[in-house]
Amino acid sequence: MISPKFSENNIAQKTAIVVTTYNPEMLDFSKNLASYAAQVGSVIVCDNSDASSAKEDIKRLLETIPNAALLCFNENLGIAEAQNRGIRLAASLGATYFIEMDQDSSLPGDYVERIIRSYQYLIEAGHSVGGVGPVAVSAKDGAYYHGVKEPQGLMKVEKTLSSGFFFSLEAFKAVGDKDSDLFIDYVDWDWCWRSNVKGLGIFVDTELAMQHMLGEGHRKILFFSVGMPAPIRHYYQYRNGLYMLTRRHVPLRWKFERAVILILKLPVYMFFSERGKARRAYIVKAFRDVMSGKKGRLVD
Repeated sequence: MISPKFSENNIAQKTAIVVTTYNPEMLDFSKNLASYAAQVGSVIVCDNSDASSAKEDIKRLLETIPNAALLCFNENLGIAEAQNRGIRLAASLGATYFIEMDQDSSLPGDYVERIIRSYQYLIEAGHSVGGVGPVAVSAKDGAYYHGVKEPQGLMKVEKTLSSGFFFSLEAFKAVGDKDSDLFIDYVDWDWCWRSNVKGLGIFVDTELAMQHMLGEGHRKILFFSVGMPAPIRHYYQYRNGLYMLTRRHVPLRWKFERAVILILKLPVYMFFSERGKARRAYIVKAFRDVMSGKKGRLVD
């Protein structure tokens, strides 16, 4: 049974970490969970696993953590719907702040304290804040997001990743749920763009760098370094990327850049990379499903 440690005077204790899992490697996940469970009032694990062994292992692990709760969906609902349900459960238990996490990410022992300090600084400085995140660094090759190479303090950005992202219940209510139709890719960016439209800024604290698994790393192909996701992710990246081009809240500059990137990467993914046949099949299906208006989880 979950025992939330919420306190009226301590933001950390009014914070819930919402972590989404999908057939995790349990040794790593247990270490990651331990790295942040004691830093917040509660942890909500939203389990999308479809492997019965993974579901049982997660259940047993959470029985050892008094301030953790499990939402087991018995199917893969996607990251957006899992996060929506986890946030709503945490709010019903009294949480007013949240941090989203991935199963393969851990947090330093002072992370929550530091991200809250950054959030409070922004609020006291008069900013309307949608949320604050860390700078993500690829665990495979050290690639940085946002072009950051060294700490530069707090930086306003259009979008950032969900892992390690801190936000309030007030902001979530103003912006709305994560878009479940997207299932996985662009879920975090879409929410950030909608936050911007509502006048709530998105920030990253460049003093906080967090390792994150960014696909399968980068590959050197035809003189270029290209991010290489798992083949199935091409489906969501191309399908959702094309949907993003039609949405009014998405910045025009990003639409142009993304259209160019999707076009330029097509021959690389389809003909000059490992597992090219699988990649081609997923990309072709993405285009077909966009034409037919299909959204949500990929159905073979």
